[in-house]
Amino acid sequence: MKRSVTVLLLCVLFLGCTRTVVVHIREAGPPSLSPEGMRISDEVISDDIAYIHSIQKRLSALRPTAPKQRYHYAKAHEWLEFAMEEYIENERSGVIEAALGQAEQTILGLEAGTTDISFATPIIVTSTRLREDLWAKIESWKQGQDFHCAPEGIAKLEVRLVWLGHEQLE
Repeated sequence: MKRSVTVLLLCVLFLGCTRTVVVHIREAGPPSLSPEGMRISDEVISDDIAYIHSIQKRLSALRPTAPKQRYHYAKAHEWLEFAMEEYIENERSGVIEAALGQAEQTILGLEAGTTDISFATPIIVTSTRLREDLWAKIESWKQGQDFHCAPEGIAKLEVRLVWLGHEQLE
C-alpha cells in the first residue's frame, strides 16, 4: 500500500494543480468492511472479501458438538453466506453489515463458550417477516424434544427466511 500511495503522490505532482485528486486511505484499526461508497476499486473489494473470509476462518476453527452450539454455528455460517452473496451482488442497503453483525455476535459467543447465546432470529434491515406458518413451525422444532436431530437445518431455515424477506423487499 505504501508504494501505491507514493505512485499516487507522484501522479499528483505531474498533474499539477489542474486536477483534483481524491484519495481514500483506510484508517488503521480493527479490520472491517469498507464504507459502501469506497467499494469501487479492486483493492478495496479484495480487502473486504478477505475480511469476510477471516470471519469464516474464525468460525471454521470452532467444532461444536452439543446441539445448541451446532445450531449457533450453523446460524453464523448462514449469516456469513447471506453477507457474502449480498456483497457479491453489490448490495448497498446496509444488509451486508447487519448479516455480518449477526454472524460476528454469534461467533464471539461461541468462541467465549457462552451458553446463553440468544435463539431469537432478528428480522434485519431491509427484510420483512414472511411465512408466519414457517416461523411457528421453527419455534415448535426449537422447543421440541427432537431439536438435537437437526439443529443445523433449523438454523439455516431461519436465516433463509430472513434472506427471503430481504429479497422480497428488494
